[in-house]
Amino acid sequence: MARPAHAVVVACVLAGTGMRAAASAEGTKAGYAVEGLAQANRLIDDADFEGALAALQVALGDESADARTRVELYHRLGEVNVILDRPDTADAAFARLFELAPGFTTPAEDPPSVREPLRKAREAASAARTPVTLTLEKKPPASVEPGADVPLVAKIPDLRSVLSARLYYRAAGSTRWEATTLHEDDDGRYAGVLPAKLFATAGASADYYLQVEDVTGAKLAGAGSAEHPLRVGVRAAPPPVPVYERWWFWTGAGALVAIGGTVAYFAFSRPSTGSVTVAVRVQ
Repeated sequence: MARPAHAVVVACVLAGTGMRAAASAEGTKAGYAVEGLAQANRLIDDADFEGALAALQVALGDESADARTRVELYHRLGEVNVILDRPDTADAAFARLFELAPGFTTPAEDPPSVREPLRKAREAASAARTPVTLTLEKKPPASVEPGADVPLVAKIPDLRSVLSARLYYRAAGSTRWEATTLHEDDDGRYAGVLPAKLFATAGASADYYLQVEDVTGAKLAGAGSAEHPLRVGVRAAPPPVPVYERWWFWTGAGALVAIGGTVAYFAFSRPSTGSVTVAVRVQ
């Protein structure tokens, strides 16, 4: 079966640089973006920028590539075009990068020639974008009953598909955060749950925070943070009630008093019908 044209291009570009190319059309439908990125990085290290450009363009044709991989592909594509003195093409690549990852952080190793157009692309994307906001509408109380899930609701208007709303939580004192994705309810409201396992015993507490993040995990909006989390605890068990404060104690005591009074009444109110004889013996 003949391979489609894009598969032949992938094979030519990748095989010519010693990479493993897909052996069939099915093998080139998915997965070659990561290989193309790796090869482009090697070609950049070897200063073969035209070869790197070709590898990047082919890799971007992989429609199955995840968003994080595509962000890195566009980053490298912009970098290569800066080096090749093609500023318009570089700007277009960086613009696509910030569409996918508004919070993208410029790598420290990027040279100034790349950092400056990245900065301008970030500013342009930010100016054109409506800022995302997160408001915690249903906040858990400071303390809850033990052994139950604790729901919460956040309002996030116009959450774009390339962004996600996440809830992070941990048992107080732990260093390991767990995370779950908030699910859209309606009208821009997103629901999540702090699991009951966090509140299994009286006196336990849990830390949590919410954030809207892009595909790189960069925070765009939120409530709380890993450094300054929100906290919810389990209500302490009520202290034991003293015996003398219990209703049955006084009910029983009252009954005893009533019985004692009745006995005393009958004992002392009966008329005396007998006599007492005293004998005195004189020797």
